[in-house]
Amino acid sequence: MSNDLPEDVIVEIFSRLPTKSLLRFRSVSKSLHACIGSPSFIRLHALRSPVKVTVIHRTKGAKGKPYPKYVYTLLSEAQLSYNPYIGIKPLDYPFKSFRIVGLCNGIICVYECGKGINLWNPSIRRKVTITDLPSYGDRLVHGFGFNPFIDDYKILRISGSRSFVYTTKTSAWREIASPSTPFGDVKPHSCLFNGVLHWVVNSTNSLGRFYRSYIMTFDLSSEVFSTVSLPQPKLETNEVTFIKGCLAVISLKDEHSCIWGIGAYDLEKLMLRRVKILSGSSCAVDMSMCVESLGLLDMGTSCDQGSKSQEKKKKGEA
Repeated sequence: MSNDLPEDVIVEIFSRLPTKSLLRFRSVSKSLHACIGSPSFIRLHALRSPVKVTVIHRTKGAKGKPYPKYVYTLLSEAQLSYNPYIGIKPLDYPFKSFRIVGLCNGIICVYECGKGINLWNPSIRRKVTITDLPSYGDRLVHGFGFNPFIDDYKILRISGSRSFVYTTKTSAWREIASPSTPFGDVKPHSCLFNGVLHWVVNSTNSLGRFYRSYIMTFDLSSEVFSTVSLPQPKLETNEVTFIKGCLAVISLKDEHSCIWGIGAYDLEKLMLRRVKILSGSSCAVDMSMCVESLGLLDMGTSCDQGSKSQEKKKKGEA
């Protein structure tokens, strides 16, 4: 790497640099290229990368199109706290007709309707496209997370009564034991908390009426499903998330959220914070904590998006 500095010092310095700089430094020498692309360095860099917030915006649909367009911005916590009307222009996703499955270590798992699943790292503009499996029922649920014990990303897929797991190391799907407890209305949005995926389940009776809520879990290490009872199971729940290090369930219908271990948050105040993050003709519909990372550095393909795609559009319109 360098005749002047020992390798451990260089790693210490480089692990604190932004991804854009590290991508440039990879071309300096073979030793730097190998160091920056090593799994140990990528893990260390993700741990030291400053936390940012991915803000998902819904923009007004184009004339004649009934559905709105989803874009995103990547902001620091300081930008959220002190300048909510920053006016940063949202950036396009490189996908169409999609929903976000989950986010982990700076990698976003995106389900693209009719095309499959993508693991996408917006920091380094790379994606891995994964062929989806056939559907085995009407209900389709996905989950995404990282197993630190084997240093591998996993995608969970539940379709009908069958469950499958995909790992990036094997690049293959395999069937696993499905949840033993029947589940009715599983909310598609999962929450990754302490290495375990969580979903809200609103069960219905034989008449199709809601009668209780609970949480379905999937441990990414043991690959075992389980359930967690809620403090108020008769309260229909909209979402499971985490706030300030605690698992939380939110009921928008009753306009409050219950946070385990701390007490209660006023959901109205939380929603006001979300509504403030506006940019032009867009409104913020969701926020997720993330970091800049080098994940997927030597996998998949490059996908141009963000400022470069915006520049191309401007040139084409000129």
